[in-house]
Amino acid sequence: MPEYPLLRVIAYSSQKKAEETARSRRSGECSFDTELVIHPDKKAELFAMHAETDMSSEYSLFFVSCRELQLLKDRVYASSGTIRALTHQLPPAYLVALFKKLLVNEVQASNEVEGVKSTRKEIKSAILAAESKAGSGKGQNFVSYVSQYLSFLKDEFSSIKKAEDFRSIYDAIFSRDEIADWPEGGHLFRAGTVSVADRGTPIHRGVAPNIIEQRLQELSDFMNRDDIPALEKAAVSHYYFEYVHPFYDGNGRTGRYIFAGYLARKLDILSAICLSYSVHKNRKLYADAFSETTHRHNFGEATFFILAMLEIIVEGQAEIISFLRAKLDNYKKLSARLSAFGATGIEQGILDIYAQVWAMLGKTSERDAAIADAAYKTGKISRRTLNKTLQNLRERGVLEQIKKRPSEHRLAEKCIRELQE
Repeated sequence: MPEYPLLRVIAYSSQKKAEETARSRRSGECSFDTELVIHPDKKAELFAMHAETDMSSEYSLFFVSCRELQLLKDRVYASSGTIRALTHQLPPAYLVALFKKLLVNEVQASNEVEGVKSTRKEIKSAILAAESKAGSGKGQNFVSYVSQYLSFLKDEFSSIKKAEDFRSIYDAIFSRDEIADWPEGGHLFRAGTVSVADRGTPIHRGVAPNIIEQRLQELSDFMNRDDIPALEKAAVSHYYFEYVHPFYDGNGRTGRYIFAGYLARKLDILSAICLSYSVHKNRKLYADAFSETTHRHNFGEATFFILAMLEIIVEGQAEIISFLRAKLDNYKKLSARLSAFGATGIEQGILDIYAQVWAMLGKTSERDAAIADAAYKTGKISRRTLNKTLQNLRERGVLEQIKKRPSEHRLAEKCIRELQE
């Protein structure tokens, strides 16, 4: 945990001092009142609270723009800048391919956080179905879910202006056969009680069904405020959505998708696409931060949850940066070695694209259509010129045609062996 002390920890030594510190933090110049109301969970109490010192059983969430928070924000924005600089070295077509590769990890991690079983093969199949707009077939899950993430590539994001918009997002993410307890009877949200659990252990009970819509409208209003810093707003909004827990099932995946969309807009799409993966790796940090924010002896302070989420984002970004640097380094080495095959001009440009495919995606082959798209975007090379170049490279034994319809080429075996030496 950061050096910024929990109010609950201060209360161990002095309840009075904890209350005074809470009032001081809440009223300080660097404090932000969200006006989002919580009722602390009694289950989270660690010691009895004396009635005469009880500030209230209802708190408005607030956070403090403390030193630790500012430093973490700097790291998030700096890491995002590094990611953008690295991705600018990638051809647009392969940035898309890389996004899809990482999307498989993201969806699988998001499912695992909720205890939903899924395989990489299933998710890859769902991505193909979403791209072809085939929709979910019988027994095919996650198509709607990955489709919403794929919309990030087109700068299309869900808009939240009112409580009903949360239900619209839920409907867009899931199909009825993917959710065990779909809201029925004309209800927008659940009509019964539900708990938030971590590895099967309840850590919070969602709000009463009769106030869900009111709480989500208040959340929507908060999300559209322009007097709250962006990353803090995103983290608090995520916490509050999970606090309300408006559905019987799928709350976590919905909440992380909304959070990821916000990060994609404010940072970059790769920082967004590693959120669930990083949450899954830091489940204890996430669960502890949630429980602390809901603990009555922290008096509604959300600073700790924001700090935890920023740490999780930074860790995910660090993995993305390491991954991109390794891929780009491998590409540069392959590209340099390909020049030994005596290719010049357009031939060298085409072979360079195959080097990108191999380095970035781990493939030694690619469809001619994809090569043509990349060749035109990088060098304005026409399809006719490409076909002639591919023929020349085949005749010289540098490329091999492995499929005709649709046409696909790969680096020849002898070239691969030489490049791997």
